[in-house]
Amino acid sequence: MPLPTVSLAALRDRDTSALAALRASLSGVGFLHLVDHGAEEVLAALAAARAFFTLPDEAKARATHARKGFIPVNGCVNAVRFPHLHEKFSCGRLAESLVDGDPYYAGPSEEAQLYFGDPNKWPDEKDAPGFRASYETAYRAFERLCVELHSAIAAALGLADDFFTPALSRHVTNLCALHYPGRPDGHHQAEAGRSAATRAGELPDDALRVLPHTDPTSLTVLAHEAGDASGLQVLDDEAGWIDVGAQPDALTVNVGDILHFWTNGEFKSARHRVVGDSWRSRLSLVFFCMPGYDALIEAPDTLLNGQPPRYPSFACGQRSHFAQSLRDAQGLPDRQLLSEQSRQ
Repeated sequence: MPLPTVSLAALRDRDTSALAALRASLSGVGFLHLVDHGAEEVLAALAAARAFFTLPDEAKARATHARKGFIPVNGCVNAVRFPHLHEKFSCGRLAESLVDGDPYYAGPSEEAQLYFGDPNKWPDEKDAPGFRASYETAYRAFERLCVELHSAIAAALGLADDFFTPALSRHVTNLCALHYPGRPDGHHQAEAGRSAATRAGELPDDALRVLPHTDPTSLTVLAHEAGDASGLQVLDDEAGWIDVGAQPDALTVNVGDILHFWTNGEFKSARHRVVGDSWRSRLSLVFFCMPGYDALIEAPDTLLNGQPPRYPSFACGQRSHFAQSLRDAQGLPDRQLLSEQSRQ
């Protein structure tokens, strides 16, 4: 079962068939391939990220930061990705886009400090020439693309084009480069685990790189080298686990929990995972699009059909990945790993 393909160029033109395909894709499997996006800057950032991850450990370590910089293999606790299988580089909102003096960005509140209290930690230019410029350019490209996608989504749902704009203007999005180093020694173990699994069943942990989960985002947009998302799978209610596969020059887009609740369940935040895929080296750029932490998430009346909303309203920051640290302190499980009913 191939993943749906949607043209961003057609969405920009508000082509009715493209809008219908967008709505059908996000209401159905919750994933799609996005083509004609014009985000060539992302390809350069992928190459820069690949070069960064080949640097000596001591050079990468100079950019270490728990949330806004380099995180080495085994450098963090993560309920979704096995820490011993990946390393990453993450950055938040670019300093140029923050408003000086606005307490939302620079205030004393816990949330302002959580999202904006630390600057991005970049590698030394001598260690990774051009990396910062390329990564920042890609961040801006993803940022523009997500605004366009949300505008098209609003149009597809019969809402005003700018329905999502206020919440996105103060977004708290991170762009992560996720690198899974190759593990040829694990090839046979991974393949054996996969062959023993049923089509819709779970694989053993030693055959997975990322556990089945949903994203605590509005949208997640991914770029893979050569458009090859092999290993990434999405769970479809009827077809079981579907391979996202490879589509050159395409980006992968999926619905997150925020948009799922925002649309009263119209759009599906689908569970997905990453299988071993022969344990080749794997690199992706992931834009975890997250609206402002104070944005009120509630479904518009036009999506309720005269019925009470399926989900209570909430402030977006309550559902962010960063908020899980507070849940950890209370002994509560990570919502990313739970069923839809359990994670409400």
